[in-house]
Amino acid sequence: MDATGYPKSRRICVTGVRRFRGGHAHGPRHHGPRSAALTNYDITYRFLVPSDGIAMSTAATLPQARASSPHVQGDQPDVLGCILDPAVNLCLWQRPPQAAITDELTALQSSRFPDRRHPTTRATFKDDMAALLHGQALNPADFKHLLADLCTLADYFFSVSGDLDVRFRFATIDNDDCRRFHVDTRVFRLLCTYCGPGTEWLADTQVDRCALAHGAPNEAVVRSGEPSQFEPFWVGIMRGDPNRKGSGLVHRSPPVLGTGQTRVVFCLDADPLHSVPRAPGLTTP
Repeated sequence: MDATGYPKSRRICVTGVRRFRGGHAHGPRHHGPRSAALTNYDITYRFLVPSDGIAMSTAATLPQARASSPHVQGDQPDVLGCILDPAVNLCLWQRPPQAAITDELTALQSSRFPDRRHPTTRATFKDDMAALLHGQALNPADFKHLLADLCTLADYFFSVSGDLDVRFRFATIDNDDCRRFHVDTRVFRLLCTYCGPGTEWLADTQVDRCALAHGAPNEAVVRSGEPSQFEPFWVGIMRGDPNRKGSGLVHRSPPVLGTGQTRVVFCLDADPLHSVPRAPGLTTP
């Protein structure tokens, strides 16, 4: 894997560049005031081709100039590749809900999928997810739209995670998963909430990282304002802080205990290559 985060064996060429300038209607949007918009932003498309010569993904993108905001948002999937910019800790694809997937998920009970993590690879992900459905006495054919979408999201994620170990979870949650704002010890994490309230997150300017590091309550960690929140079907790739540098996206699971709501959550984690001791503001849920 080289400095871009792509395995050398699969990164073969640069095929084109789209340039966005601050405020352009077709560029990625940045959370924060207008002054935080990009002034010069290049995205280089790379085609990832395995040894059999069949292109596996053209979705990965890489910012060639650093963004002036750490939070990049847009309505196209290519925004997710911006997480390879070390200055970015959230890329958020704001996509609309898909009725066919929602219909497939309506029959799921809150206890159907326990919150467990499963190792996977790009080559095995579809079979791994099908095995998870079979394990819950469900027919994968009844979830064809969901499976297709999960495979697409996994392909995007593997395009940025490179050689890191990846685990996935697909869970139905009706309790409070992690109410405290925190930073993950993962290198990258992809999250998509298909049903129920989505992940809450804080802009860097809202966070008191000293309070976070010392285990202070949420009220002390949030310096100002209200948290932002993923909408259903939005896809976010977050940067963690495995080396405890005081960076990474600060976020939490929304509290749902006692509300009667069930969240259907898909998550992919790219784990660091070495273990890192936990600190109060770091967690691996």
